Amino acid sequence: MSYPQRTRRQLVWLTGLIVILFGTLWFVHNQGSRQSTPGNTPFADSQSGLSASLPSAYQPYSSNGAPSTGLIRNYLRTKPSAYLTFRHDDGLGSVTRLLRRGTLEHIESEIANFFPTKYGSSYKSLETKHVQVAGRESIQHEFTYTSSSHEDLHVRLLAIPYSDDVAYYVILQVALADFDQVARDLDVIKASLQLTGPQPSAQTN
Repeated sequence: MSYPQRTRRQLVWLTGLIVILFGTLWFVHNQGSRQSTPGNTPFADSQSGLSASLPSAYQPYSSNGAPSTGLIRNYLRTKPSAYLTFRHDDGLGSVTRLLRRGTLEHIESEIANFFPTKYGSSYKSLETKHVQVAGRESIQHEFTYTSSSHEDLHVRLLAIPYSDDVAYYVILQVALADFDQVARDLDVIKASLQLTGPQPSAQTN
């Protein structure tokens, strides 16, 4: 069946209009999706020499007790809930020189020997591998354990040697069922993490 030339032009014009209309709707939909995506929150601690971007679902958390040695900052996540900790350790050089091993080797040995005691009989090592974090060869260790409140947790630890004397740690703890969803948050942190080394404490007279 043939159409008059004018009718064919109208069909081509109408088809083009439909394509433009759907293209516009697709663009608006995707722009709306991007705008509704939660942003990231910058975090920097000049004393410890650590900065990163965190998904906005994380909020600073302070416990009532005295801060433990080497603690930089604790964060809590909601929906699903998770617990994120930044730490650093200095003074490693004297131990590694005494034991004649590098910082990376020392951390890996401490994980293997100390964690089963620290986390108790429920501790189960899942994986230990070397990864690149902040331009440094680091250790990623995953394990599960049961907390004192009887919650089964999945933990991912990033241990990042900074020098012979200093290492940084990023620790994410989350319920077993929610781990795959929350673990993606560490990709944001790893991609933005910057380390400059701990600064000496201010001297007082």
